[in-house]
Amino acid sequence: MVSAIQAVRCAAGACFSTPSKSAAEEWKRRGLTAILFLLQPLARLVGRVPPRFGYLAASCGPGWTLPRSWLADLWTPETGAIDERLKSMEAALRRQGVAPVRGE
Repeated sequence: MVSAIQAVRCAAGACFSTPSKSAAEEWKRRGLTAILFLLQPLARLVGRVPPRFGYLAASCGPGWTLPRSWLADLWTPETGAIDERLKSMEAALRRQGVAPVRGE
């Protein structure tokens, strides 16, 4: 009950980027905002539950894995341009079936 009250209060105070054309549209926006506010904790929970539990178990295909953290502690005695090193690492990853993407 407290969550519903909080959702309504937050939806009532929400600011939208475009003005509503009618009072009915304003009510729809505020209602949808309140519903999404209530669903957000459930969506976060579903995203954190491992797929081997519940109904998500059947949706995971073969080869699907959870991301895991790792430390890139790579050392090499060879010297060279960073771009050349990145290209060689990307080529090695592609040979293993991984699709590397460079960040910006």
